[in-house]
Amino acid sequence: MLAVAKVRGVKLGGDRGATLSQEFEAHRRAADLAPIIAEMHATGATSLRYLAAGLSKAGIAPPRGTT
Repeated sequence: MLAVAKVRGVKLGGDRGATLSQEFEAHRRAADLAPIIAEMHATGATSLRYLAAGLSKAGIAPPRGTT
């Protein structure tokens, strides 16, 4: 199978401009935001709406870039 692919000119192995997966990016973003959210929670932020407003006030854009 590999020999046939090579004959057809299929490029095998190596980096072809692949990017990090969306899942990895989500985990990285969550890890970055965790201390900020923990601090907000410690000061009384108990709802998602309040947390979202606090993140916006801090200049941290939502993942999709809209408000």
